[in-house]
Amino acid sequence: HPGRLLLTVLILSLGLAGAERIHSERKALATEPGRGARWIWSPTAAMSAAPAAFFAVRDVELAAGTEAWITVAADESFTLWVNGRRVGSGGLREGEGADLFEITQDLKPGWNRLMLEVVSSRGAGGVLASLRVGAPDRPILGTDASWRIFNHSDPAVFAATRALGHDAGASPAVWQTPN
Repeated sequence: HPGRLLLTVLILSLGLAGAERIHSERKALATEPGRGARWIWSPTAAMSAAPAAFFAVRDVELAAGTEAWITVAADESFTLWVNGRRVGSGGLREGEGADLFEITQDLKPGWNRLMLEVVSSRGAGGVLASLRVGAPDRPILGTDASWRIFNHSDPAVFAATRALGHDAGASPAVWQTPN
């Protein structure tokens, strides 16, 4: 059946082309960490050259079945936690972009906790992140002054058993929007 064979080849070709397009889009997005996000860091460590570590935390409300990705860049390294579960880690490396994580399976309907543990051996360090939903190119939330900073591990924050109040943690120091 030459017609079926041709149809099968056509479907496979379209599938491969689509997969290549998605891969190239994700690779491009991974080199664009900001997309409206701003560098944030712990205000208490901002003026020090001593090694630093802090937690940047943000709650976000999402509908059931939301597909989501988060792009993260940090000076010097980070660990990403979603709803108390370790999702991955990374950091800035010369010649490479940010790290991209699909977090769809880590989300729940309603509020979700994003937590970035940031470590820098050279001083304050900072983090830049962008949450995208529905498609990897649709940012809805970036690091900014709405995130909360904790300079030590707080079991209640880490467990993500209740949403953060406005008085939790400290406001981050905020830098510029990336070009």
